[in-house]
Amino acid sequence: MREALKQGQEEATEAAEQQQENIQANAQQQAQKTAENNQAQASPMQAEMSPEQRQAQEQQIALEQWLKQVKDDPGGLLRRKFAVQSQQRQLQQQRFTTSSPTVDESEQAW
Repeated sequence: MREALKQGQEEATEAAEQQQENIQANAQQQAQKTAENNQAQASPMQAEMSPEQRQAQEQQIALEQWLKQVKDDPGGLLRRKFAVQSQQRQLQQQRFTTSSPTVDESEQAW
């Protein structure tokens, strides 16, 4: 049972990594196409750009396109935050209830 679970987790991890690689490859391809289109329509000012500036601009475009593919789910982020906070509170309560308070003899009332 544990082996099947472990294998399933590994397959899911591999699938997620493959999907991430595909997204990055698509973003790079789109950036190249966009850069090629921009070069074809380049203004005189863009024609004067150095190769380093062009590369930086292409990287910026690729990054923007890659970020646009990331799903925006603020509700999911809040749910995750609340779940983490709840777990932290539960752990603190468990620690508090399992640890017995130590009272120094000099602090005792009698």
